[in-house]
Amino acid sequence: MKNIAIFSSAFIVVPAGRDIVAPLYGLPLLDDGKMLQLMNPQGKDAQTMMWGLWGINHVFVSILKVIAVRENNQRLMKMLLCTVVPTLYFLVAGNAGMKKAGGDMTGFVIIIALQLVSLTYLAFKSDGRRRSSRKTR
Repeated sequence: MKNIAIFSSAFIVVPAGRDIVAPLYGLPLLDDGKMLQLMNPQGKDAQTMMWGLWGINHVFVSILKVIAVRENNQRLMKMLLCTVVPTLYFLVAGNAGMKKAGGDMTGFVIIIALQLVSLTYLAFKSDGRRRSSRKTR
């Protein structure tokens, strides 16, 4: 589960990192020109700003997920699940409409579903030790 959580979190850095530079250099990934068109605000300056903000946000949230898993920080994993659940909801709920318009988010649905399962398991997994916020004397 740990490897699935790290992979699914780290994977998002690839398309999110591309989102930061795509408007500047025209770097579509896996022929997603239609997806970029569907999600772009009007105007080059607005596109550069919005895709850059989108990408930076996803990169750093993904890095936090990897750190939480590597350090077995269950509290941070639980907090980050608060981003995974609505992300998966929006992907599933909106994918049919995106497909009608010529896009497809199925790959991201799968990655985020893997993230949800693996992070949930790791965040709530008990290793048999009692955890307390109180210091023992």
